[in-house]
Amino acid sequence: MNFKHPKEFKTCNKCERNLKYDKFRLRKDVGWTDITGKMRYTYCKECEKKRFKDAYKKNPIPQMLSKSKSRAPSLDRIIPSEGYVRGNIVVVCDIVNRLKSDASLDDMKKILSFYSKYEK
Repeated sequence: MNFKHPKEFKTCNKCERNLKYDKFRLRKDVGWTDITGKMRYTYCKECEKKRFKDAYKKNPIPQMLSKSKSRAPSLDRIIPSEGYVRGNIVVVCDIVNRLKSDASLDDMKKILSFYSKYEK
């Protein structure tokens, strides 16, 4: 007889299925605590994936999975003197935004021209 301890299961707050603890990702800050004292998310892994995909469909701003700040989304002003207003901002990765702040448009055209020669 294979007895399953009821405390080793948790109901997902999204899909309401009763699942084993390993179906919930570990957390460091907030969430629920399993019987081993580990913090876990309230949504199962499957529901979290769906939630992430749904959020991306609603807001297609690049959501980089990398922890690298260089690839993180960053707001850039098209015309800096006009400020951060609708129609004057674009979403770029942080490294592009930093490059643009240090280089003129002419400098960036030269860089593009140089590296275009090596395109395969």
